[in-house]
Amino acid sequence: MYKTIEALYKEGVIIPLTEEIPVKYARILITILESGESISGIQGDELKQYQGILKNFHDDPVAYQRRLRDEW
Repeated sequence: MYKTIEALYKEGVIIPLTEEIPVKYARILITILESGESISGIQGDELKQYQGILKNFHDDPVAYQRRLRDEW
């Protein structure tokens, strides 16, 4: 299972910004973004307004997407 956690890397230490890392030991993949670098044309700071909006979402994500497609 993949899980994305926003963090800072400082002097050899990974510091999570949003939550605790839910494991004690894991193999990880790290993508390094330079300060102010955009992802898909969107600045990282612009995305912070959406942080946590799906925190209380308990529906099955696949079923939810299928229902959305059926509406189109």
